[in-house]
Amino acid sequence: MRMAANLATRLRRKLLAIDGSDVVVNPDTYMSDLVDHGRIFKKAHVRIVGGLPNQCHYNAARLWLAGRCSNIGTGYYLCFDGRWLQHSWGITRAGVILDTHSGGRLYFGTVLDDLRSLAFAESACPPQEIKRWIGGHPKRYQAMVLDALVELASGTQPQP
Repeated sequence: MRMAANLATRLRRKLLAIDGSDVVVNPDTYMSDLVDHGRIFKKAHVRIVGGLPNQCHYNAARLWLAGRCSNIGTGYYLCFDGRWLQHSWGITRAGVILDTHSGGRLYFGTVLDDLRSLAFAESACPPQEIKRWIGGHPKRYQAMVLDALVELASGTQPQP
C-alpha cells in the first residue's frame, strides 16, 4: 500500500509539473510504468471516434482488437477544467490518438506493445471477444506468445 501511495505522489507531481490544477489518481497496473517511462503526447492529432460513454479502457481495447489502431495508450489526459483523469486511447501507426471521449488538452501515458495490449484487452473485455481475436489472428498470437516465452527465459521485463 505504501509503495502505491509513493507512486501516486510521484505521478501527481510529474503531471502537475507539466500542467493542470489537480490529479485524480487511480492506482492501476501501469502506474509504475507511468512514473518511470510515461511521456507527454505533444502535438499528436486527436480524432474522436465512437465508443461507449465512460468506458475508455474497454473502448481502447475494442479499437485495438478491431485493428483500428496499432497500439493502446494508457495513462492520464488533461481535461479542459484543469484536472488530470485516468484515461486510455488508441494510437494509429501514424501517431494519431483515437479517443472515444471529447478529447483532452494533453495526453500523458505509456504505449503498450502487442503483448501488453492483449493483456490490457483481456482485463477490459469479455473473454469471448479475446477468444474471437485470437482465433482471427493465430500467427500474430503465436508470435506474441513466443516473445513472452523468450522474455521469461531471459529474465527480462517487457519494455513499456
